[in-house]
Amino acid sequence: MTDTTGIALSIIRCFDQEARDGHEGVEVFLHGAEIAGLSLDPGELVYGGYESTFYFTPKSLIIAADGEVTKIPWEAIRMCSSVLEANHKWSVLLLNDFRRVEIELCGRWQGRIGELYHSMIERMSGITCGREGVMTIREFFGQVRSEDELMPNLMVHPGLDAFRSALDRLEEELPGTILYMLMAAGDPGTATGVVAVTEQPKERFERFAREFGADGVIEADQIVPVDLLHVPDSHRVWHIVWD
Repeated sequence: MTDTTGIALSIIRCFDQEARDGHEGVEVFLHGAEIAGLSLDPGELVYGGYESTFYFTPKSLIIAADGEVTKIPWEAIRMCSSVLEANHKWSVLLLNDFRRVEIELCGRWQGRIGELYHSMIERMSGITCGREGVMTIREFFGQVRSEDELMPNLMVHPGLDAFRSALDRLEEELPGTILYMLMAAGDPGTATGVVAVTEQPKERFERFAREFGADGVIEADQIVPVDLLHVPDSHRVWHIVWD
């Protein structure tokens, strides 16, 4: 069960300290607030706000801007591009429903509020911010919008349909193989490689790699988040690399 009281106290402490330090645009709601128009769930309360735009609850981050409200449940975040220590200017979120949300990390986002934001994501969603992620090929091709989001370093791009057909065919031809798209750490909507969980030797993937301009097939390295994959004892993990 989620400790909503403890989470609420973490939000209050962050925003109360920001307010005590005299930072502008900070609101703290010591007893929680029901703010109209924020699409709060029954019993959901806001404990901190910034610039009358960003609102923190134990369940979600809510963004109210330009007449629109975007509610992001912490538990629904599957990838986050930023880490606080790197002073990233933007944080790109990819949600479980494949919505993509971009947040500009300026002002107090570079301090306690940014620290709270990243810690809430990791605590509630179980992911690690700023690392590569994976999607199945069906997930990826179900949400990809343009060729720029698939192996963007290719000088000559074969196109989304050709890639999808070849990957589907590869899975069908190689028993016991599941293919994943490796998603970029800095842009979780962009695929930069293919990961194969398989019983097959890497030579079985080299023809595909050559045909689609990859730089090689290697044993899964530190870039591949193997802990996010189900890898049976009899299987290997190969990384098809595009540099």
